[in-house]
Amino acid sequence: KRSARGLPPINRQKRKIRSDLESRSCGFAFHSLAITSGIDAIMRVSTNTIYNEGIKRLSTIQTQQIKLQEQIATGKKFNSPAEDPIAAARALEMEYSIKVNDSYADSRITAKNNLNLLEGNLSSVTSLIQKAQATLVASGNASLSDLERGFQAQDLQNSFDALIGLANAQDASGKYIYSGFKTDTQPFTVTTTGTTITGATYNGGSDELEIKVDSNRKMAINSTGDNVFQPASGTDVFKSLSDIITLLKTPITNDTERAAFTTGLTTAIGDMKGALNSVLNERARIGAQ
Repeated sequence: KRSARGLPPINRQKRKIRSDLESRSCGFAFHSLAITSGIDAIMRVSTNTIYNEGIKRLSTIQTQQIKLQEQIATGKKFNSPAEDPIAAARALEMEYSIKVNDSYADSRITAKNNLNLLEGNLSSVTSLIQKAQATLVASGNASLSDLERGFQAQDLQNSFDALIGLANAQDASGKYIYSGFKTDTQPFTVTTTGTTITGATYNGGSDELEIKVDSNRKMAINSTGDNVFQPASGTDVFKSLSDIITLLKTPITNDTERAAFTTGLTTAIGDMKGALNSVLNERARIGAQ
């Protein structure tokens, strides 16, 4: 029995099956081709990526190598604050701290040198005053003639001159060690009346020169001459010496003059004791620092 298309039913069924198979075969072939193309593309992308990553890694290693070479050559972890801002800030703080500590160390050395110089000078002053004391005691011998007392006066005059020299001493840089903060001013000027020496005038500062030796401490590195040689509550050693020198040069012709000489000599001996105490007190202050 034939259909309207003129083909038997069995033939139409076979034709449909064949058409379906052909359609599926084409779809499978196309799908396989697509998969193959995708794999090739993926492989190409992966190869390029690996190559680029390798180049990038080599560049990074080269940069690191250059940086290490710079660090070795300069001895620094970084040469620009931009490389490590935090570390750079800390490095600046550390550098500032080191400079401050170095400055304090230099100040301590300066203080030590100045105080050693001052102590040496005061030791010489001590010896001079002790020598003057011995001369004064010897001058009290009643058997001495006017001429012999004149020799004693000359001996004390030499001590006076040496004492003025020590009081006007300078350090290695030319600064006066007894001028206080006025280190460029000569501390003492000899005063006279006619040709007679009457003492000395202090021209220096009223306070010692101080320097900072650490963050919390200042140290005086010199002295004020008035405190050492002319203390307000003590003895003006220059006036005392000049007075006794004048007294020793004065001839003794009677008992009244002898009594005046004895009184003046006793006063001078007491004054030298007070002057020595002032110097020893200053040495103690220096030693305590």
